[in-house]
Amino acid sequence: MIVNKDTRVSSFNNPFELIDRRLIQIEEVLALMLEEQKARKVKPVNPNKRFTRKEVKELYSISYATIHNLINKGLLESQKIGRKTVFTQGALNNCFDKKKGGAYV
Repeated sequence: MIVNKDTRVSSFNNPFELIDRRLIQIEEVLALMLEEQKARKVKPVNPNKRFTRKEVKELYSISYATIHNLINKGLLESQKIGRKTVFTQGALNNCFDKKKGGAYV
């Protein structure tokens, strides 16, 4: 191994050592990225959490008319609390996870 004055390695006796070191570094970076991705995906979901019509509209980028149509077709289960219409997380998951394509996937 040849060492420069500033103590950095400029070359190796075995050319595959450098490749091996780089491969290890890449594997470490990929492992970190995978852990971060898994951490983002695993979010505790409360199926009983309630959302208003306005929150559903903003969350899924749909109109009030679309929400109304989904309720009337029986695709989206709603509950009335006083004068407000609310939807549980579970009902939203059931409706929008089944739907393939369209703006509210």
